[in-house]
Amino acid sequence: MSQDQQHSGDIRNRSRSKSPAKQNEQIQDFCINDVLALLSPVSPNKEEVLHLITAKHEDSSILASITSLDLSHCKLGDKKADFFKGLFKMPNLTSLNLNNNNIGDIGAQALAASTTFANLTSLDLYNNKIGAGGAQALAASESLINLTSLDLGYNQIGAGGAQALAASELLINLTSLN
Repeated sequence: MSQDQQHSGDIRNRSRSKSPAKQNEQIQDFCINDVLALLSPVSPNKEEVLHLITAKHEDSSILASITSLDLSHCKLGDKKADFFKGLFKMPNLTSLNLNNNNIGDIGAQALAASTTFANLTSLDLYNNKIGAGGAQALAASESLINLTSLDLGYNQIGAGGAQALAASELLINLTSLN
């Protein structure tokens, strides 16, 4: 019996004595957990991806093919400077989620100055302690001209940062700004 057949049998056996709503919930939980368990040994986790980005002499050819990257809640900490320097390894990135990393103005300015983001359409910087200086740098970035979605929610950009974003002649493709 294959592992998939065994899992299917387990699902059916566990769900026979439950109400239809409870059965569906258990099947959903079982399937999601099984999928995550199967993926984890072969899929890179956030720390592994972060290591690839920040490694100075490691083969990073896999990074060139990445189009969407979620490093939310990753606690960049001491790796912040190396992370921003290593972004050149991902020229095809279209979506970048860095929410809850406390990158601050310096991180936002480093993102804005990076020449890697010609293809970036979505940037999530929610809750990163970004102030007016960081927002102004993002608004003036020639690299972020293709952004359609920018999330700066729960930052402290203030009136100066908001005005810079609203008046930006470079962020003309934005359709979503939080």
